Amino acid sequence: MARISYDEHTAAAFKAVREVTRDGLSEWRDAIGRHLRPSPGMTLVDVGAGTGAFASAFSDWFGVRVLAVEPSAAMREHIPRTPSIQPLSGDASACPYPMRRQTPHGSRSSSTTSPT
Repeated sequence: MARISYDEHTAAAFKAVREVTRDGLSEWRDAIGRHLRPSPGMTLVDVGAGTGAFASAFSDWFGVRVLAVEPSAAMREHIPRTPSIQPLSGDASACPYPMRRQTPHGSRSSSTTSPT
C-alpha cells in the first residue's frame, strides 16, 4: 500500500486547504444515515481518518463514539480530542481493535486484527 508521509507542516496544510467543509459532507450524512442507521451508543470506525473531519461530523451528527484510525502521527494530531472521538494509530490492513461486522443475514460475527 502506498502511503504519503505527512509531517506537521503537510498535515496542517491538508487541514487548511484540502479538508472538506461540514457543508460539503451533507450528502455523506444522508448516505451514512440511510445505510448504517447509526444511533447514540454505537461505535463507528473511521479508517484513514486524516485530520478528523468525518470523525467529528459522525460524532456530531449521530451522537456516536468514533474510533479515528490514522497511520500518520502528524495527521492524528489534528483529530479533535473529545470524549466521543478516540484517535488511534493504524491502517486498513492492521486495525488496532477487534472488528465486529454485520453478516448478510443480520447476525454479527467477530474477527480480530493485529495492531501495527
